[in-house]
Amino acid sequence: MNKTMKMISTLGLAMALSLGMATTAEAFQGQSGGKQQRYERMADKLDMNDEQRQQLKQIHRQARPQMLELKDAMQDNREALRKLDPKSSQFSTQVAELAKQQGELVTQKIIQRNQMRASVFAILTAEQREAAKKMKRNHSGKRGKHDGRHGRMGS
Repeated sequence: MNKTMKMISTLGLAMALSLGMATTAEAFQGQSGGKQQRYERMADKLDMNDEQRQQLKQIHRQARPQMLELKDAMQDNREALRKLDPKSSQFSTQVAELAKQQGELVTQKIIQRNQMRASVFAILTAEQREAAKKMKRNHSGKRGKHDGRHGRMGS
């Protein structure tokens, strides 16, 4: 496989990763509506007390600005990839640089989400942590299955 084909493959992978991460970032965009309801359902299912609920809100409130910043940066990166001229002599180099940047953004997002997860687990009791792990396992099994709503994949 020549260098140009490798760069095009890298572009395809970067775009696929960025599109998948965009859905996650968009879901985190607002604290109202669906995301807020998910937090409330999670708090209800885990039988969180009022103090834990307030701490949960604070954790998400503190994480939100960085999540939005990452969302915007990822969106800018995708737009830059779309605007590249495949006929340019610098195309492969530009694609490689943008793919590298996208990879760094994805890394930051993974770190941010897991720091937030650790903060949430820190406020839970041992029983709540076990229940949360079980909820996560059950939810993970639904990923990728079409739910028939709005053309999106299962949540």
